[in-house]
Amino acid sequence: MVKVEPPGGDPLSAYSPTLYSLLNEGKEIVKVDLRAEGGGLVRELAKEADAVLTTLRPSTAAKFGVSYEHLREVKRELVYLSIVGYGDRDWPAHDLNLAGLAAHFVQSPPLALSVDVATALYAAYLVATRVWKREWGYVELAMEDVAYLLNLLAIAAQKDGRPVFTTGVYPLYRVYKCKGGAVTVAALEEKFWRKFVEAIGRPDLADRAYDPAAAAEVEKAVGEMDCGELLALGAEVPIAPVRGLGQVADALDLRRLFERLKL
Repeated sequence: MVKVEPPGGDPLSAYSPTLYSLLNEGKEIVKVDLRAEGGGLVRELAKEADAVLTTLRPSTAAKFGVSYEHLREVKRELVYLSIVGYGDRDWPAHDLNLAGLAAHFVQSPPLALSVDVATALYAAYLVATRVWKREWGYVELAMEDVAYLLNLLAIAAQKDGRPVFTTGVYPLYRVYKCKGGAVTVAALEEKFWRKFVEAIGRPDLADRAYDPAAAAEVEKAVGEMDCGELLALGAEVPIAPVRGLGQVADALDLRRLFERLKL
């Protein structure tokens, strides 16, 4: 696999050398100054490729001679996958823009770059599938569409007039503060919800899983409990601790994570 980077390198190499190293192990890195050299070298590299994946906007790729039209002149049997921000316009965009557009949050930006990661995974799937089927040609993947896909359940529920449980309005799917921290409760199934309210001493709430007014009552009960006591329910109820970024960074071995995911 050959990765083409600008003369100054991938910005990720400076922002997070650890992640850059893990993502690019085994790749041949080629530095190309498209502004000064044009797309000649990229077109040469394309001659030996089955697939090309780019995040350049279509107008930028065309400007520097590395668009699908340019590359198919040197390699007809080629999958050219272009990751773009929007499906209907050639505008720049990042994860936050698309997450907001697809209603992933209300005010505070999400910490995880879920749209970026999901787009990369889906792009890998598309490229592998196209090459395996030998379906050559241009494929455009809009991050906007991936953002909608990630929020598909909530959007569909809203269209159907059903409760959107992921909003945190309903007590069965919510973050609760407890003594020593906070926990996430995802008691979507009736059996889990009943076990949860019994464990917190509020069996009277068994039929109020989708009652927004019950959230404050659960919050009060959980707030008087130790987090450890709540987490002991983990084998019977979908409940887990809320960890800070520092805790996760200290505990997680990124190399082992990549090995487990076969990345």
